[in-house]
Amino acid sequence: MKSNLCPFVECDIEIRFLIPDLENLFENAEIFIDDGIRTSVKEKGHGLQRSVIFAILRTYAELIHSKSDDERGKEKSIFFAIEEPELYLHPLAQRVMMEVLREISEIPDHQVIYTTHSSTFVDISHFNEICLMRRELKGGQWKSKVTQLSMDDMIRDLKVQHLHTNPTPESMREWYSHVCGSARSEGFFARKVVIVEGTTDEYALPIYSKALGYDTDREGVSMINSGGKGQIDRLYRLFNGFRIPLLHNF
Repeated sequence: MKSNLCPFVECDIEIRFLIPDLENLFENAEIFIDDGIRTSVKEKGHGLQRSVIFAILRTYAELIHSKSDDERGKEKSIFFAIEEPELYLHPLAQRVMMEVLREISEIPDHQVIYTTHSSTFVDISHFNEICLMRRELKGGQWKSKVTQLSMDDMIRDLKVQHLHTNPTPESMREWYSHVCGSARSEGFFARKVVIVEGTTDEYALPIYSKALGYDTDREGVSMINSGGKGQIDRLYRLFNGFRIPLLHNF
């Protein structure tokens, strides 16, 4: 498990058990961390505590993947629910965490669900797994609204736009994996999205807007660089499907 912790922090990890009680063996376990000073993990900072938790999760994922299909079939299904996995982790560690959660989600009969405020944890190539939560005022009351985008709807829409194509779920994921990174995932956290053609527009428009008295960041407007005209329609289809108000330039 130490090797899974090292990407986050250099230290030794030790799991200590009290006098064995078979019924409560793991409940009595205590984790010690030696990062120059050996103390219980409870006395370490939140970042290190969070890193230890995910090191355990990654070790678990590797253990399950190392088993044969028959052995995995005997494992119980596990549902992981995590609130804001990015907390206390620097950007590089966040990317590793994202990989860990994806590895666990690919274990048969296992599921992972998490809430996040980090674009790193929004994988657009798996757009049909994203749930966008909004608050809407209706009848004088605030209500939650969930927006999802199905793979079938995206495939159907693409066939209408390009009659001679025959997309599959795998090709759709591949298609979006090349156009979308964490910078473009920022649009899912914005009130409005402006899709621009290139880097110059992405850089200049917020400056011009601020000069005119409109601060795009304060107004929740995200400038999404499409990387060329040929990819604007792909991003437009995605954000429009999630009902995010948007504009685009050509």
